[in-house]
Amino acid sequence: MSMDVSSDYILISDYKQCILYNKKGKQIAKIYEKDRTENEKGIILKSRFGPHNVIYINNTFSFMEFDYTGKFLKTIDFNKDKDPHFYFNSWTPINDSLIFIQIPNSSGHEMSKATIFDLNGDPVYKYRNYKTLNRSRDIFSSIDAEANFNVYNKHVYFKEGLNDTMFYLNSTFDLVPELALNLGKYSEPDSLRETIPPGRGNPLGYVYVNNTFQSKDFLMLDCYFYHNIPAPQKVPGLKQWWEGGKPWYNTTKVLGLYNRSNNSLSFSKLTSTANTLFTTGLYNDIDAGPRFYPFKQINDSTFVMWMTASSLKDHIESDDFKKSNTKLPDKKKSLEELASRLTDLDELILMYVSIK
Repeated sequence: MSMDVSSDYILISDYKQCILYNKKGKQIAKIYEKDRTENEKGIILKSRFGPHNVIYINNTFSFMEFDYTGKFLKTIDFNKDKDPHFYFNSWTPINDSLIFIQIPNSSGHEMSKATIFDLNGDPVYKYRNYKTLNRSRDIFSSIDAEANFNVYNKHVYFKEGLNDTMFYLNSTFDLVPELALNLGKYSEPDSLRETIPPGRGNPLGYVYVNNTFQSKDFLMLDCYFYHNIPAPQKVPGLKQWWEGGKPWYNTTKVLGLYNRSNNSLSFSKLTSTANTLFTTGLYNDIDAGPRFYPFKQINDSTFVMWMTASSLKDHIESDDFKKSNTKLPDKKKSLEELASRLTDLDELILMYVSIK
């Protein structure tokens, strides 16, 4: 599933369709539906809001632009040279005429790690790849092709899943390093990346910092700990899946919180519970609702998390919720009432948080 959120709209995609909602959850339009028209043939990989009421959708065949009614506007070709090795998964619009695309280092010696294209599909800025890998063949993996983009203080920030440095674009479109994250012994070595797809089963238990989110006082780090998860979550009924017979966790994610004022880093404490909405993230003492784990940054101080309606109902019925203390009991009661109104036809619930 892919989701994008703006101040006024919500865009939700699965592989087959992309639907636009307003902030209250009312459906505005079906933007894309697989096999509906000759332009809608592939499965959706990612969808994003663009400027001036356009929506970009990247499917298995093309990169397309639609308006908010679902009208197809045009296709943008970023691979005019027809390079058979060219592909991308992570991208973001950065203004009304440019798309910032991460270039996966599948061959191990890609010339660029990222490129900014205009809306004609022509490269405008290229950013050199300084990481070379001794690979005998191209290796394609989701982690290699993942990059995080967010906007803070009017700058676009960029961090690749397998690069320890967070960059930002300055006013002249230079990619400027701002922060390096040192994972030490938990950083995946190049020798492993050269032989197998990064993160495939994570056989040796490395740690990855995938997404970053920023506010004036804090930097939030979306960390994947895998085998190094501090509090293993044994969930009944799920099969053991990796070598060694260890059980699957209901999460391998831990939220890191970097305090800009004193340069300290702490991690959210994990709780040993089968309740997936109460395992990791920031404790919610307002209404005893789910612990907050940011998925998307809306602006410099507002963040959003989404969850399934069924998982929220499970949380309300759990001891985690019933035994939680709250500063505002009326809010807790309101959350119970919301959950009681949810049905099997309801899908996603969004939780917005503003940092003061």
